[in-house]
Amino acid sequence: MITVENLTKKFGDFEAVGGVSFTVKDHEIFGIVGPNGAGKSTIVKMLATILKPTSGKASILGMDINEKPQEIRKIIGYLPEEPRVYDYMSGNEYLELFAQLYDTNYDIRELVRFMGLEKHAGRKIGEYSKGLRQRLSVARALVNDPKLLILDEPTMGLDPASARDLREKVLQMRDAGRTIIMCTHYMEEADFLCDELAILDSGAVAAKGKPEDLKAAMSKTFFLKVVFDTESESLVSSLKAKRKGRNVIVPVKTIQEGTERILEQAKKAKAKILSIDTITPTLEDVFVKVTRKVEP
Repeated sequence: MITVENLTKKFGDFEAVGGVSFTVKDHEIFGIVGPNGAGKSTIVKMLATILKPTSGKASILGMDINEKPQEIRKIIGYLPEEPRVYDYMSGNEYLELFAQLYDTNYDIRELVRFMGLEKHAGRKIGEYSKGLRQRLSVARALVNDPKLLILDEPTMGLDPASARDLREKVLQMRDAGRTIIMCTHYMEEADFLCDELAILDSGAVAAKGKPEDLKAAMSKTFFLKVVFDTESESLVSSLKAKRKGRNVIVPVKTIQEGTERILEQAKKAKAKILSIDTITPTLEDVFVKVTRKVEP
């Protein structure tokens, strides 16, 4: 669906994106995550043909973003980080305006229904909440029935219920056959939604792959979380562990080796084990590791 090769964007002497490469398959959600200023929005603006790359190449369905920007704009939908709407219009008027601009016959009523705007589409947008504005903006991005949907921080600033509802819509759009690129700085959201993702750091790809593969490859060290009936620091020291509140975090080579060592040291210290659990790396752990260059 999408091929990006050494894509670079400079603003004067500042390199916002430096030699980024990745591919996006048909009918998948591809996440672009990273700290503020990592270059996420700049990349998707280049793919949306809003910004022209300084160097490198990118193609969408075989069409080069530099050579065929008008053709590409016909097959993509783009939700910017801060979408602009017209407060004096109703939701229906707003969608009908963009349907006319795209010269599309896509059913506006179906978009209104899909985004849950039936009770609100006749009202002025100026009366909409943040969540309703975002839902309307997503509907506007779908008005030309795009093959590729680009979402830049779609749930930013939304309350938990609105964010969850929008995430479910994203999954439904993927399952209906759309390809989606989504920028987000919410790691739980990326883990939940994305089939593949790229983690950016200072304009470059620091890691990419499936969320589960990135988590599995994060470290060769496992961790066990133990609660003892004592707060003996000598016990913590003997396990080469760290204390976090009542929890003792123990690095182990294998779960079996670690469990045996914990039992042995607990017996020596005459301590009782109240609980023991495996700590599974999260996508946030991966993100912190690759963007802050720290050991797990």
